[in-house]
Amino acid sequence: MSKNKYKNENTDVEEVIIEAEDIETADETTEPEVEVEIIITDKPAETVETPADDNIVEIDLESVNIDGIDQVCMPGVETGKELVVAEHTLDSNLPALYEEDEISSAGWKKRVVVVTGASGGIGERTAQIFSLYADIVYNLSRTRQEDESINFIKCDVSKPEELRAAITKIYEKEGQIDVLVNNAGVGFSGTAEGATPEDIDYIFRVNFMGMANACACVIPYMRNQGRGRIINVASMAGIFPLPYQSLYSASKAAIISYTNAMRSEVAEFKIKVSAVLFNEIKTNFSDHRIRNKNDDKAYKYRLAKSVAKYEFNEQIGADPMVIARRIFKLSNQKNPRPMIIFGGKNKMRRFFARFMSTASINRKMMKKY
Repeated sequence: MSKNKYKNENTDVEEVIIEAEDIETADETTEPEVEVEIIITDKPAETVETPADDNIVEIDLESVNIDGIDQVCMPGVETGKELVVAEHTLDSNLPALYEEDEISSAGWKKRVVVVTGASGGIGERTAQIFSLYADIVYNLSRTRQEDESINFIKCDVSKPEELRAAITKIYEKEGQIDVLVNNAGVGFSGTAEGATPEDIDYIFRVNFMGMANACACVIPYMRNQGRGRIINVASMAGIFPLPYQSLYSASKAAIISYTNAMRSEVAEFKIKVSAVLFNEIKTNFSDHRIRNKNDDKAYKYRLAKSVAKYEFNEQIGADPMVIARRIFKLSNQKNPRPMIIFGGKNKMRRFFARFMSTASINRKMMKKY
């Protein structure tokens, strides 16, 4: 891979605080979508014993084009022999690639993908999807993910110096950054009155400033290479603010506004930016939510009822793999929309909200929660 080095005038590579050994690199061989067992034989394919469930395909080696395949080694294979290929599906959740996609199965190239907060939940599933398509994936988070096929750099997105150092190190190593998925985030529950200044600051530093700083770090590299994808994970709470989740709702609304404004700025450089919105997903998000410690007792019963409902909906929410698949598909679309809402019910809510006043929407949210 040729590396066209790009150096931001405001960035001195010597100041990078993360050394090469701080990157926990994934295995050299990325797990492909399909595991292929190759049996060399002179016998007709139908006479070879293979598992009953496998799909058998006969291939004439002379007609096989293996350009671009760097993970298959067939030493000593003589041309002219028949190969029996047994396909074992590794993951039925992989989204298909289509000709109308900008990056289709016909013109697939490895991409360098950065996902923040990919140590679990939606972030980890998203990183896995990209990895299964042989993309080079980096997880920037405070804790390592369980999947060994994903590269890991320890990074707190609320600290701009760590974030810039990590992204600079990735570009110095790979020579490109093609996709950024800003997934890192933290939840909040409690009254607006009871939120401490420290909690207010931390929630916005993680949810909004972490996203904005990551974008600012990768845009110079994407602009220099003339392409790039940025996907910011927002929430339906950004357009339908939730009572007792005021700080979370405000941070997600800020992401939506920032995405729309930035999208116009970078469009001429072929950098495509989108925000994705959805509701409760079944992850461990509730376990890490920041909760007010000293809410006034005047809110006691309604607050308890509201938070219980939020957390119940999260436990019965959609599988995070559903969101991960949609994010991967979005990264391949030629002309993605600036704001993408996942889920039929959410789209209907957004549609009918256009005909309602803000006061009416607030009354409905108060009644529901």
